[in-house]
Amino acid sequence: MNNKIFNSEEIFISEIIYEKITSLIPLTRNIEKIEFNQQLLKASKLIIYMYKDTKKTNVFLNQIIIYLNYNCILKTIDSKNAFIILFNNGYFSQSFHINRSIFELWAATNFIEKKLKDFFSIRNNSIIMDLATGLFSGSIYPVKLPWGNRSKERPIKIGEMLDELQNKYSNTRKNYSFLCEYCHPNFLYNLNAYLAKFQDVLWQNKLFYKETRNNIRKQLVLLFIGLKGIKKGSENILNLLKKEYEII
Repeated sequence: MNNKIFNSEEIFISEIIYEKITSLIPLTRNIEKIEFNQQLLKASKLIIYMYKDTKKTNVFLNQIIIYLNYNCILKTIDSKNAFIILFNNGYFSQSFHINRSIFELWAATNFIEKKLKDFFSIRNNSIIMDLATGLFSGSIYPVKLPWGNRSKERPIKIGEMLDELQNKYSNTRKNYSFLCEYCHPNFLYNLNAYLAKFQDVLWQNKLFYKETRNNIRKQLVLLFIGLKGIKKGSENILNLLKKEYEII
């Protein structure tokens, strides 16, 4: 095991990576380098402006800003950290659950970007009203709102978001199905993930080694792609909103 002392929960220190599939170390390093500091800074400027000059802003765009900041950026940061913590401790199937969530946040970010571009192109308020309502207030379960009522708005379905992402990336649905195998009570991939942690002798089997290495690599590749997609999409959205609100 690598003897370097790591002080951050964002660092991969899994024995599986360092002792069995070292070829994936460069990929884990690239994942670690993805951060959202600039996006958080831009979002905070928009939120400050939004509260300072509310009358000059659009209530639906403001809701989208709040959603983007908390649900796409901050939740992604927490999810990335949680993935690495679970992965480092050998809870592979559980970390892969989180990877699907990150993939869905990428789909949501892409969906918001597309809808905002549509709005700024034709200036139809119903576009951002429907978007903001579905994102900000939509819920499957009747959540209690701060003023006491239960939420009644329906959320934007993840399938709709994935369809939009599919229009840009042809492997979207196929990759999402791969991630779902670990989230549903399906047997084969979850068993493989479990055995990878507890049955060390199986790593000497060439077929098991190849299959497990490929599965973990695919998970890490999709994590990297999802994080990059959220970062790029968030940046594009924030730039559109800064331009709309004339913030330098």
